[in-house]
Order: sequence, then C-alpha cells, then structure tokens
Amino acid sequence: MRNRTGLIAVCLALVLVTIRVASAQATPTPISYGQTVNGDLAPDRTEALYVFTAQAGDSITITMDTDGNGALDPLVILVDQSQQTVLAVDNDSGGDRNSRLRFVIPTAGTYVIRATGVQGVGEISGNYKLALLLGNPTPTPSGSANAPILAAYDPAAEIHGDLNDATQFHLYTLKARKGEAINVSLQIPDGADKLQAGIYLYTLDFHEISRAELGSAMNVQAPADGM
Repeated sequence: MRNRTGLIAVCLALVLVTIRVASAQATPTPISYGQTVNGDLAPDRTEALYVFTAQAGDSITITMDTDGNGALDPLVILVDQSQQTVLAVDNDSGGDRNSRLRFVIPTAGTYVIRATGVQGVGEISGNYKLALLLGNPTPTPSGSANAPILAAYDPAAEIHGDLNDATQFHLYTLKARKGEAINVSLQIPDGADKLQAGIYLYTLDFHEISRAELGSAMNVQAPADGM
C-alpha cells in the first residue's frame, strides 16, 4: 500500500510540473510601439504575455490600467525572449491600481511583457488596458541638428533644458571613480507641475544604476571607475 501511495504522489508531481511548463510556454501575443490592447485576467488565467521587437537605446513605457470594477491590482514584468531573466518590474508607478514601467532597452532583440496582478491582495481577476509606448525623440530639422546625442555633463555647472512631446529625454555623460559620490537634482519650474520628469543613471551599456523620480534628488556612489 505504501508503494502505491508513493507512485500516486510521483504521478501527481509529474502532472503539476507538466502544467507549469505548458503555462510558461504559452505563445505571447505580438504588440508594437504605439499600440494599446484590452484584456482580462481570471483565477484560472492569471497572466497574459505580449512580445515586441526593440532596438538598443529604445526608451519604452508600458502602462497597465484597470477599469476599477474588478479586484485586479496590475503588475507588469518585462523579461527577455527566453522569459528567464527579469529586466524590470512595476506595480504602482501609475497610481492606485495602475502600473507604469519605464525602461531603456540595452540590446536589440525580442522582449516579452508579462501582464499579471499583485498576489495577496485578492483574486487576480478583472479587465485591463495595456499600452506600449516608445519615448525616443523624433528627429526634427533645427539649428542644433548636428549637436552630439551624448552631451558632456559638467558637475560644476547648472544645466537648463526643456522636455516636450518631440524631446522626451536628454542624455549626458560624466566620468567618476569607484565610490565617488554622484549627487544630482532636477528642478521643475513653477507652472510645469504636470511634467513628470526623473533622473536616471546608467552604465554605458544602459544597465540602470539608480533613479530619482518626481522631483526627488539622486544620491549614489559610482559602482566602478568609468563613464
């Protein structure tokens, strides 16, 4: 009798493993920049996958919003094509029961968005709207068209600039030694309170080191010598 019980337990374990593998291998739905899709999650379908192709340096924003009628608390997870490496996660940057994930693509390739919900706050169930946006500035002819894409940052100087629909970010470079303090603040002028701007510090291959959003100051130590 004990042998039979052990055999049943092994069979059940194999069935569970098979179900989990099949779920992980679900075919993602293609999505492109500028596209918005509608979907729904349920207790027996707690995750939806979306796949897109990106280029190195693409500044993307993924939003996941709900209609507020269900128990769904959105959680967005960005993973690589193999779905084994998690690149970024967000569940509350968009406000109550909304998610907004921002990320700069490090290398050209295919990426997968996992749209799900926060566990432990009720059933993962409800309708949602998911959007994928590209924030790269659109090139426009101007007197500064030949200006460098990466501008040198002078720690002793105060830099002034503007952000708009055409220019959604500026890139600056600086050199630092390992352990050296990097203190940066972003001041938004009066009357521009609707501007949701932030400071993001990356390595040259666009691995994020630190970030400071919505008027917060960045205070971090350089992890290594270099740019």
